[in-house]
Amino acid sequence: MWMKLVQNSGVDRVIDLVQPYLKPGSQLGCVTPSFSLFAFAELRDALIKLERVQLILPPADDALEFMGREGDRANRNKIQARGLANQCAQWLPTAAVAGDAARRCENAIG
Repeated sequence: MWMKLVQNSGVDRVIDLVQPYLKPGSQLGCVTPSFSLFAFAELRDALIKLERVQLILPPADDALEFMGREGDRANRNKIQARGLANQCAQWLPTAAVAGDAARRCENAIG
């Protein structure tokens, strides 16, 4: 097991680091300050094939940034958020999400 602090911008993106390890039957544990629909979309096909996913998200008083950050503006403009939200809502119950984060995600999805 290894740990690395990732800036999650430019060439130092979490997605690029974890994607090679997301093989069917593998497990993923992740501590993250946000949970973006667009990151979910990029990893969706791999995530649904994992044996187990554990997400630890920030406390309820922090924003999840469900619709992404400034860098996700192009993704928001594609008008695909509702469909992604539905897919994410179907996937969330299969993931182990710490605390009240699953409910917060589901509430953000609407």
